[in-house]
Amino acid sequence: MFVPNLVGTLMKIEEDPATRYHYEVWFDYTHKAINTIAEGAMIAVPNFAGNKNETHYSILEVTGLLPIHYALGNDTSGYPGFVVEAARNAGQDWMTQDNTSTEDTTKIRCVAVPTNLEIVEKPFSSDEHGPVIQEEGNLPMVGHEVHLLDTPTTERVANLNIDLEHENAIQIGTLVRDSEVRAFLRVEDLIKVHFGIFGFTGAGKSNLLSTLIRKLLVESKEPVKIIVFDLMSEYTGLLVDQLVSMAGARIINIGAKTTPTSVLNYCSQRTQENLKQATVDFVNTTVLPKRLKQRQPDLHRPVAMLLRDGKVLFAKQSQRTMGEIIKETSSEFKQTMGGVRPSHPKINSRSNSEIRRTWV
Repeated sequence: MFVPNLVGTLMKIEEDPATRYHYEVWFDYTHKAINTIAEGAMIAVPNFAGNKNETHYSILEVTGLLPIHYALGNDTSGYPGFVVEAARNAGQDWMTQDNTSTEDTTKIRCVAVPTNLEIVEKPFSSDEHGPVIQEEGNLPMVGHEVHLLDTPTTERVANLNIDLEHENAIQIGTLVRDSEVRAFLRVEDLIKVHFGIFGFTGAGKSNLLSTLIRKLLVESKEPVKIIVFDLMSEYTGLLVDQLVSMAGARIINIGAKTTPTSVLNYCSQRTQENLKQATVDFVNTTVLPKRLKQRQPDLHRPVAMLLRDGKVLFAKQSQRTMGEIIKETSSEFKQTMGGVRPSHPKINSRSNSEIRRTWV
C-alpha cells in the first residue's frame, strides 16, 4: 500500500478558502526521495477517525515540493563570505545523500491539499480487494507519520468506483508522475456529461480530444456515434486513420468556398488525373501540430483513399418547403388584401393572381 523506506511527518495544518485546508509535510532528504516524490503524488497520514480496531488514513495530494537546507534557510542576507560558504556546503549535502539521509539539516518540504478521501485499514482483514477507500471521516493528526502511496493503491484512488470488469470504461492515459498508473473514464460519463478542455494555444487541446475520440471508437464496449465540427480543419489529420478504417466515416464540407478547386473538380468528375493534385492540395490545407508537420507527406496515401472511396462529401442546400414559402409570402399576401396594392417595388411587380397562385 505504501512505498517502502519513505516516511515523512505532518508538520502543519492551516485553513484555506480554496481547498478547506492545506498541509505542510517534511520528508528526510535523499537523492532518491526528491526524484520519487513529485507534484500530484498521493500521500496518506492517520486521522482522528481511527480507533484501536482500524486505522483511517487521510489521502492528501502533493501540490508543490522544495528541498530546504537549514544552513541557508530562506534568507541570503548577511556577510557574503559566510553565505557563499554555507551554500557550497549545502551543495555537497545534496550530492552525498543518495539512498540514506545522513544530515538533519536537509529536508524536503511538501505542500499538500485534501482529496476528501481516506483509506481504512483493518488488521488481519481477509478482504481480497485490500483496504477500503471511502470519504474522509476526520482531520489528519499533526506530528504523525506520512507515507507515499504505491502504484497499485494510487491507481485505485484515481479510478475510484469504476468497475473495469462490468462497466464500459476506456483508458484515457496515465499519470504524468507515474506512467504505470492508468487513468480510466466511463464512456457514459464522457458522452452524457458536459466537459471542457482548457489550455493555452499549443497546449494540446485538439490532440487530447482526438485521442479521446479514438479511444471511444476503438475501445468502447458499446457502439458510439460522433460528430466533430472541425472549424479549423485540424481533426482530419489527427483522426485520418479512423476516417480511413471506418466504413461509415465521412468528411462533410459545408459549402465549397474554403475547398481547393482541385478537390472540387475530382469530387465532381472523379478522374484519376485529378486525384493526385486533389490529394496534394487537400493535405496542404489540413492543419497539423508542429511536431507532425514534418510527417505531412505521410498523409497523401490515406487522403487519396478518402477521396477515392467517396468519403469526402459536400452538403447541398435543401429545397424550400411549403411552410417556408408560406412564411415568405404571408406578408405580401396581407398587403394585397382588400384590393390595396402595396407600394413596395418588389411586390408591385407581381399581380394579385400571381400571389394567389403562390399560395395554391
